[in-house]
Amino acid sequence: MLPIGIAIGLAAGLLSGLLGIAGGVLMIPLMVLLLHLDQKTAQGTSLAVLLPPTGLFAFIEYYRHGWVNLHLGIGMVIGLTAGAFAGAYLVQFIDTNVLRKVFAVFLVLIAIRVWFE
Repeated sequence: MLPIGIAIGLAAGLLSGLLGIAGGVLMIPLMVLLLHLDQKTAQGTSLAVLLPPTGLFAFIEYYRHGWVNLHLGIGMVIGLTAGAFAGAYLVQFIDTNVLRKVFAVFLVLIAIRVWFE
């Protein structure tokens, strides 16, 4: 399980730094498909591993190049904190299979939007 976890983390970190996407978009489906984690465990694991490395190191590199709007970021942190707390609380009331399907639909909708932009 550890080698696959390292490979998933490497791919997610590379795409996060390269494309500015949240690594969870890649890590969650891969943990469910390759490691057979349930959706909630994959989401929780993704949240736990993304905080320090991706957020901090990618931020530093983007900031060095002047590609960070700190004023906007501070506002978003406030909303993100409240939303993450509410979402983490509410997820306990959602069936895992329903959650996985909602996550898949979300990914497809985002992909369609990006493709046609």
